[in-house]
Amino acid sequence: MPLLIVDQGENNRIEINPDVIATSSGVVNTVGNNNTLIIEAGCTLADCNIKLVENCSFQACENSGLAKLDVYAADNGHVRIGAECWFAFHTRLYLHEPASIIIGDRCLIASKTLITVSDMHEILDMDSGDRINPAQTVMIEDGVWLGEEVAVMKGAVIGAGSAVGFRSVVTTTIPPNSLAVGIPARVIRDRITWR
Repeated sequence: MPLLIVDQGENNRIEINPDVIATSSGVVNTVGNNNTLIIEAGCTLADCNIKLVENCSFQACENSGLAKLDVYAADNGHVRIGAECWFAFHTRLYLHEPASIIIGDRCLIASKTLITVSDMHEILDMDSGDRINPAQTVMIEDGVWLGEEVAVMKGAVIGAGSAVGFRSVVTTTIPPNSLAVGIPARVIRDRITWR
């Protein structure tokens, strides 16, 4: 199935390189207004589903491979995927609340991974009524490798050159060039590199 572009709103900016459209598959859908969607040259979308609701942005920089990427951005959700990133089958990027997912250049994201900026539901302090789990931006720096079924949760930062092992859950900051595993993920080795 070829790449289907559906614009259901107003003031949406959609810029997809023509070669990308010709060689990709999936659905790109701007449901609401004032969204920006940019997919640069050399990218490949394979059975992707990208939905932007209102005041959102999605950018995939040049030469990235997005295989079965599932993106949902509600209001004021912003995604930037750097150049030469590769996603294996079925990564979910969820922005149910205002925040950003920023992925650096040359990252490798294995299959069945989840990156989310919120818990999708509010948790409130019973005494004050204040929310205790607000949405937070996720930052994945250059050259990060996420293993299969890794979950990267709201507010997490993964430093450049790091690797996160199979089924780990990242909830905090992983320093650069670290190997992290577990639930929650913890650093088990530093000064690593990968290829």
